[in-house]
Amino acid sequence: MKLHYLSLLLLPAFLGCGDSISTVPVSGKVTKGGVPVSGVGVTLVGVEGTEAMGLRGSTNAEGVFTISAAGGMDGAPKGKYKVLLIPPVGQPDYSKMGPGGPKPAEKYPEKYTSLEKATDIFEVGDGPNVI
Repeated sequence: MKLHYLSLLLLPAFLGCGDSISTVPVSGKVTKGGVPVSGVGVTLVGVEGTEAMGLRGSTNAEGVFTISAAGGMDGAPKGKYKVLLIPPVGQPDYSKMGPGGPKPAEKYPEKYTSLEKATDIFEVGDGPNVI
């Protein structure tokens, strides 16, 4: 599946962790128009019976992220997820003043930022998975 606005590449590989919870490492890259985007929060939200909370990461300067679970575990349990992006938060760029003030912060399409409007479902399983 190819995402036109932002591309996500999730590369999980199997790893057992803990006595009762098994997680799979999940990493990827966020780009816009082929250019890496830094400072983006990436959150996995379980769907279709997948129960997992607190799965998040943040992109670095190369647009690369790794998902971590609450409690310090790396990765996510196997299952189906919606991937949501949280745009970087920062100060307005006053150097790009135009009519009406500074350039507004960029908004991402709601299919990447709204749980209700996100339609793509990504399955985390025995790796590697490329989405």
